[in-house]
Amino acid sequence: LTATEISATNRYWHVWSSETHNSTYPSAYQQPVVGMLYDTMASFQTWFAPWAVVSYGIQLLPLTPVTELRDDPEWAAILYPRYKDACETAGDFCIENGWSILQAGLQAETGDKSGALKEALAIPPLVFETQGGMGNSLTNTIWFIATRKKVSIEGPATTSTSNIHTNGTKASTSTINNSS
Repeated sequence: LTATEISATNRYWHVWSSETHNSTYPSAYQQPVVGMLYDTMASFQTWFAPWAVVSYGIQLLPLTPVTELRDDPEWAAILYPRYKDACETAGDFCIENGWSILQAGLQAETGDKSGALKEALAIPPLVFETQGGMGNSLTNTIWFIATRKKVSIEGPATTSTSNIHTNGTKASTSTINNSS
């Protein structure tokens, strides 16, 4: 069951193309995640929040040992600068609702474990004790960061944030409709 979930995640929800992975979606779909998937349409949004960080973050839950199998390091490197920008744009919403916990985890997946630890320790402790912590304790977050493998990624995934398109304050309504 876990292998099926991981395969489906990387086929339908995590969007990127590389030498070893082909995107399921046409190049017109520019987001690295799908927020909602229908039989003939993929969209970058959720039912419960308009912020881009939520569309990104929902694909990172939960931070567990399986995450290492689920999140391809190249995909994580593509997503991280967008996630970081989206979290900064969302401001207090990102921090108070626990999405910054996932940002720290994603940062560790890109190979920056020291930066991720610094980010995690800067999160207000109360966030971990509320629904905003999304089930992650500070202990679990530190464990997750400390146990990430070293990664070496070259190429487009290391593009600087200044070259990556972001959507401003709200999730875009980019969709691909394949019903024709």
